[in-house]
Amino acid sequence: PNIERDTPLEGYILPAYDTWVHYAYVLDGTSFKYYQNGKLLRELSGDFTASQFYSDTAKITLGATFHDATVDFTGGYSDIRVYANSLTESQIISEFDLKYTDFLTTSYDFEDGVKDSVRSYDAALVGNARVEFNEERNSNVLVLDGSNAGNVNETKTSLEIPKTTLHGHNELTISLDVLVDSSCGGYARVFEFSTEGRQALTLGAKWGSSTSMLLKYTTQNDVTDQK
Repeated sequence: PNIERDTPLEGYILPAYDTWVHYAYVLDGTSFKYYQNGKLLRELSGDFTASQFYSDTAKITLGATFHDATVDFTGGYSDIRVYANSLTESQIISEFDLKYTDFLTTSYDFEDGVKDSVRSYDAALVGNARVEFNEERNSNVLVLDGSNAGNVNETKTSLEIPKTTLHGHNELTISLDVLVDSSCGGYARVFEFSTEGRQALTLGAKWGSSTSMLLKYTTQNDVTDQK
């Protein structure tokens, strides 16, 4: 999401770092469409007939530009294809056999501490956070006790995930198993993704006097609550 605007897709479409992402660019006589992992992100109307971009002196390049001082690309490419017609969203998903498991970008199972098994976006234990074996789960789990090791925000017991983890994620699914201790205080945060400004995405357990969970999405101008 673009943190400078209320709408994630307004202005820019940001990349996801350090993970393979499928992109498709579709041009036809009336529109230009941009797909990421089989999902349509942007559509612009106009005369985008592909032949308009051809000339005898033209160059088609990947990773570099020859007409301005733009920085050249650092990264990798795989399975480049060009089609002579404009594919639909369902055709793109089918052609590249895209599945939901292809889009897993971060995973912490705590079997090797707080290492991320997908992109090596390893987390950090803060305060009195610890990883220990849980007999009921028969696996390692993250344990948080609600304490503050140093009475400042930077020492609150928590798991800190690299901020680039969500970069370029225009859609998001957060999946986690959570045990809420009955002694947990009101307004307890299960997770929080926040910027330096007002924008934040939070999930709270026992929000105030309520025992229900509350999802809050805060933009620069508004707060949306969803129980």
